[in-house]
Amino acid sequence: MQFKHKLWLLGVAGVIASMLSAAVGIYGETTLGTIAARQQANTQALQQQMQADMMHDALRGDALQIVQVARAGDTTAMASVTTDLAEHAEVFTAAMRSNQTRELPDRVAQQVQALLPALDAYLAQARSLASAAQADPALAEASLAPFQQAYADLEEPMGRISEALLAEEQRLGVETSATGRQVFWISIVGQVLISIALLMTTAMLVRVLMRQLGGDPGLVAHIARRIAGGDLNVPVALQPGDTRSQLASIHRMQEGLRDHLAKERAIAELNESIRNALDNASTGVMIADKGRTVIFANKAMRATLASVAEDIRRRITGFDPEQIVGMNMDQFHHSPERQIAVIEQLDKPHYATVSLGRFTFALVTTAVFDGQHQRIGTSVEWRDRTYEAEIEAEVEELVTRATAGDLSHRLTLTDKVGFFRRHSGHLNELLDRTEEGLDAIEQVMAALAKGDLSRRVDGNYQGTFGRLQAAANTSCEQIGAMVSRIIAAAQSINTAAAEIAQGNADLSTRTEQQSAALEETASSMEELTATVRQNAENARSANQLASGASEVAVRGGEAVEGVVAVMSEIDQSSRRMGDIIAVIDGIAFQTNILALNAAVEAARAGDAGRGFAVVASEVRSLAQRSGQAAKEIRELIQSSVARTVDGGKRVRQAGETMREIVTSVRRVTDIMGEISAASAEQSGGIEQVNQTITHMDETTQQNAALVEEATASARSLEELAGGLMREVSAFTLFDSSKKTQAKRTTTNQADEEIDFDKMVAAHLAWRDRLQSYVEGRGDKLDHALVCRDDACALGKWIHGPGKSFVREREYDQLLDQHAQFHLCAGEVVKAVDDGKKELAEHLILGKYRHQANQTVSAIRMMRERYHRA
Repeated sequence: MQFKHKLWLLGVAGVIASMLSAAVGIYGETTLGTIAARQQANTQALQQQMQADMMHDALRGDALQIVQVARAGDTTAMASVTTDLAEHAEVFTAAMRSNQTRELPDRVAQQVQALLPALDAYLAQARSLASAAQADPALAEASLAPFQQAYADLEEPMGRISEALLAEEQRLGVETSATGRQVFWISIVGQVLISIALLMTTAMLVRVLMRQLGGDPGLVAHIARRIAGGDLNVPVALQPGDTRSQLASIHRMQEGLRDHLAKERAIAELNESIRNALDNASTGVMIADKGRTVIFANKAMRATLASVAEDIRRRITGFDPEQIVGMNMDQFHHSPERQIAVIEQLDKPHYATVSLGRFTFALVTTAVFDGQHQRIGTSVEWRDRTYEAEIEAEVEELVTRATAGDLSHRLTLTDKVGFFRRHSGHLNELLDRTEEGLDAIEQVMAALAKGDLSRRVDGNYQGTFGRLQAAANTSCEQIGAMVSRIIAAAQSINTAAAEIAQGNADLSTRTEQQSAALEETASSMEELTATVRQNAENARSANQLASGASEVAVRGGEAVEGVVAVMSEIDQSSRRMGDIIAVIDGIAFQTNILALNAAVEAARAGDAGRGFAVVASEVRSLAQRSGQAAKEIRELIQSSVARTVDGGKRVRQAGETMREIVTSVRRVTDIMGEISAASAEQSGGIEQVNQTITHMDETTQQNAALVEEATASARSLEELAGGLMREVSAFTLFDSSKKTQAKRTTTNQADEEIDFDKMVAAHLAWRDRLQSYVEGRGDKLDHALVCRDDACALGKWIHGPGKSFVREREYDQLLDQHAQFHLCAGEVVKAVDDGKKELAEHLILGKYRHQANQTVSAIRMMRERYHRA
């Protein structure tokens, strides 16, 4: 047979083989296509049924959420949930109607048709419940039971339809497999025949195959195997212009895999970085899957659980913090149902606080979602807030003591850093200034109640305390000035009364002499002229004395009026002090109002403001105690005012006495004028001697009586002036010269005395120096130098000028505590030098912290003793 005929025979065989192969293919394709169409229809129906199942459950969830929103009264959320319910109902109905129109097995189609009434009833119940919830939450509660029943009635038929569709899917799968095997064997026979024909055309196809492969098949297979083995860098040699061969496709696949692998490697590195970051985070992080099984716990989480492992083992026997991964979170709770409910409904971070042993932790629970916003797990952050809880307890103790009247307690600063240290320092400073101001004012008011007007409120105060200091000092100065003027006036009155008494004594003596002269005149007329002359001279002297006494009496009256005016000013000053106390009451009232407002704001803040609400309550109690203290000060001032009123009464009595003295002196002056006139008449005529003698005798008797009255009035005035002096002598006045000298002495001493507050700050700063040394920061510390207690400024004072207090108990205590402080600090330095950093940390938090507090207390006690000295 010619090659041409062979080629035709090969062509005919190829055509026949092709026709047979085509027939087999058409048969298999038709059969499998029919089955595939039925399977596709069943699969689509199954998908619609699954979507209907989800909408069935989603409608129930929407209904329950509507009831909850109705209880809360949230109209915005109600509108959103109602919209979701309507959308889910529409999708549910569309899915079931879609299956109703599909070509399904008769049994399944009948079940779908029978389900529609129950579906309509379920949707009607859902819409009814939504309408009732919008009208009245109580109606929604009542509609919930029928809705649940409709849900249950629909659930079983839905399940049967799903099971029927799944069974049909499995049956079609079996049928497809059987048909596929049949087509396979038919294809095998056809392929054998075709292969015989194709063997004859192999030579002709080699070139075509080589062109399609792009190279030798072994080389192509070798390259494919190396790429499959992960070697994406194997060289691929292509013919020029080859873009459609298999080798070219492999080359393109190699490039794509290389790019894809690079991207996956970058993603893996990013995931590893994120995991390392979580593992090395300072906050404990625990991640659990949807079943609440722990799948990750970082180092901080394991360290946290290790610190409280003993407490956890009381609940979970054999608990190992290193084996936390794989445990279920429910094991940590006695009754995990509530926690499960909280976790399942998480849509935002949930905050809680737990206490395990001596530790307090703040927990933040957050839901973990995938890219489709489906919850796949739970993340829990554990933050150790033991430090904050201890500070809150310390502040509460401080406020409690302050409420009880103990303002000497202070917050320690050595164990605090940052905001807590600054805040504690401000609280200590507030208590220091409050205690100092109240003590100073109390001392001045107590001294004022005892009549000591020399005391002043010293120091540099600002704000309300500054105004109160100025008012108290001004009041004391004004009262002191008034008392000084009263003393001066009383001294003037006393002097005037003494002069009046002396003048009256002289007048009495001269009156007696005049009486004796009259008796001599009666017995001897020869001496009449001399006696009359002497009488005239005596009369003139008496007139002058009477005039002087009148002037003295007038000055005494003016002095008494001045005293009355001074006492009026004292009364006004007392009223001014009452105004000052009213200011104090106002301050206390405003503080009380501010504390009440702070408590209201803290209550609005919820749990975050609970600690501040306690502080506000205690500040309010302090304001009430300030009001009580103001009341006691007012009582002291009222006592002082009572004594001032008594002094005013005595001054008014002295004034009345002075008016009587002035009247008496004026009468004496008039009488002495008459005596002078009588003496002139005696000089005019001797013939009237007897009449004049008689008249002079009567006048002398009257003068004697008046002199006795004037003497008695002068003595009474002197006694009243003495009583006034004794009353005002109870006040101790302020000596400005002594104040100037005291200021000068204090200034000189201040240059030489030690600043104890600076020493306290210096020894509190040691903790930061030691902590930095433990962490490898800061300067190198010499163990021998640190252990010395005479190298620092305080030690130099203790072993130097401070030895003047060597017999004082405070000095002995400071000497001992200061030495122990430096020895303890030296132990920390030695532990670091020996490489025992954990021991050093333990010493700082334990022994050193305690010794630092003792040393600071000893410094403050020595400071008080030093200032008292």
